[in-house]
Amino acid sequence: MSEPIRTRMPVNPCAEAALRQARHAVLEAARAKAEFVANVSHEVRTPMTAILGMTDLALETELTAEQREYLRAVRTAADELLALLEDLLDFSALDACRLAVQRVPFSLRESAGESVRTHEPRAREKDLALTCEIAPSVPDAVVGDPRRLRQVIEKLVDNAIKFTSQGGVAVRVDAEVAADEVLLHCSVADTGIGIPREQQETIFEPFVQGDGSASRRYGGTGL
Repeated sequence: MSEPIRTRMPVNPCAEAALRQARHAVLEAARAKAEFVANVSHEVRTPMTAILGMTDLALETELTAEQREYLRAVRTAADELLALLEDLLDFSALDACRLAVQRVPFSLRESAGESVRTHEPRAREKDLALTCEIAPSVPDAVVGDPRRLRQVIEKLVDNAIKFTSQGGVAVRVDAEVAADEVLLHCSVADTGIGIPREQQETIFEPFVQGDGSASRRYGGTGL
C-alpha cells in the first residue's frame, strides 16, 4: 500500500500582509459609509422633524378645506421621507454589521396587531380589505425587539398595499413555542400584481425591484 504524499505549502508573508490590508480597507470603507449615512440622515431628520411638528400645529388652526388638503399632503410626504431616511440608516448599519437589536419585555400580540392597524387608513383610501388574524398559539408576553418586529411586519403590509389596486391584503401570524423561545411565522397575502417567477430571487438584493418600471410607477428604493 502506497503512503499518502504530504506536502507543506510555504507561507508567503507578503501575500498574507496584502490580504490583511485588503480586509482592513474593506472594513474601514464600510465603517466610513455607515458613519456618512448616519450623519447625513441625522442632519436631514432634524429639520424634517421640525416640518412635521409645524405642519401638525398648522393643521390645528382654522383653515379652509383647500389649505387643509395641502397641509395633509405635506404631512404625508414628510412622513414618507422620514421613513426613507430610517430605511437608509438601518441598511447602512446592517451593511456594517452594526444593527442594534434589543431584548426587552413587550406584548407580542399587541405589537403585531398595531403593525397592521397602522395601515388601515391607506387600505381604506384604496378601498382594500385589510385583515389580520393572530393565531391562539401566539403568546402575549415575550422578550425581544418590538421595534424590529413592527418594522418587518409594517414593511410587508406597506408593500402589499402599494402593489394592490383591488381586492385586499390578509395578514396571519402564527407561532411555535418552545421551552425558552418563540418562532414567529408571519405571512402577508394580497391580490396585487404579484412577482414573476424569474424575478423572485433578485428582489432580495438591495436596491433591486422586480420590475424596473415599478420604481417609476409605485416608488420605493428596493430596500
